[in-house]
Amino acid sequence: IMASPNSSVVAGLTALNQGDYDKAIAQLEAAYQTPSDPTTLVKVQMGLVIAYKNVGDERAIALCETLIQHHDPQIQAWAL
Repeated sequence: IMASPNSSVVAGLTALNQGDYDKAIAQLEAAYQTPSDPTTLVKVQMGLVIAYKNVGDERAIALCETLIQHHDPQIQAWAL
């Protein structure tokens, strides 16, 4: 049985909540490479922004620029 893409999302967000940013990045990047529904994708992107920001990774900025283009004004505001 293959692991569902959501298992990486859950593991990544859990690690993020625990402050384990390296693990969160590893899991969320894996989830990001896997096609998923738009809602899950946004959660993954937002999780990655938080994790990247906490480890000083400049990819946080690039992801925010992607999220600013999102159709949901709340997500746009969050990314700003």
